[in-house]
This record gives sequence, structure tokens and C-alpha cells, in this order.
Amino acid sequence: MKLRKPVPLASGLALAWLCASVVAAPAQTPGKAHALGRVVKLRIENVSLCEQPNGTKCQPYPRTQFKDPWPVLDRSPQGLLQVQVGERKVWVRGYAVETDVPFRVEADCGAVVASKQPRVGATRGVGEECVAETKK
Repeated sequence: MKLRKPVPLASGLALAWLCASVVAAPAQTPGKAHALGRVVKLRIENVSLCEQPNGTKCQPYPRTQFKDPWPVLDRSPQGLLQVQVGERKVWVRGYAVETDVPFRVEADCGAVVASKQPRVGATRGVGEECVAETKK
């Protein structure tokens, strides 16, 4: 009678790891809300939380009150993010917050920050979308 060789320990561990990862993979798949990310930090002192995208009913939210991350629910083509703040769903400007998932903020042609400033070589191309939009 011939004795069989036992399965090497490494092969057994690899097989156990493979079986465990196949079962756990569907449970770790992120949903749509998680794929959009979360707001993890406010970049400016007072962020405006609006009822509608580009709405006039906005309330300031101080950076000092920000504690827990806000889940991002939706994005608008104008660079606004719909976030969940407590029980409320509000819109916030994308450049005013920092998220854990990077996204592109489109040109905000209607915003007035300080005053009209001349273009310099270091910011080549900034605002080009707005100039093309006003010529139409």
C-alpha cells in the first residue's frame, strides 16, 4: 500500500483564501451613494447650503460645526453636489468642500469672488469657458 503525500500547507491556505474572497466580494461592492463619495472637509469658512441647485434660498453653514462626513447623493453639471446634512438634503458648491472621491468641477461663470482680476501666465486657460459662453 502506497501512502499519499499531504497537500502542502501553502496550497491549502491559498485554496481557503480563494474560497473566502469569492464569498466576501459581493458584500463589499459599494453602492451608488458610496461611489459618489462623502464630503470630509469644508474648504471655506462659511459654506452655503441651498434648497435647490443655484437656488436663492441658502443658509450659511460654519466650518466649526462640521463634524461627521456628509454623503454625496447627486451631482449637477454646474459643479454642485447634493449632500445629506442630518435629515436635510441640500446643495453645496463643489469647490467649497473636499471629498474623499475626486471629481471635476466645471466653470462657475456666475460667481463673484472678489473682483475681476487680470490673467497671469500661471493660470493660463482659467475662465476660458466663461469667455466663450459670453460671446455666444
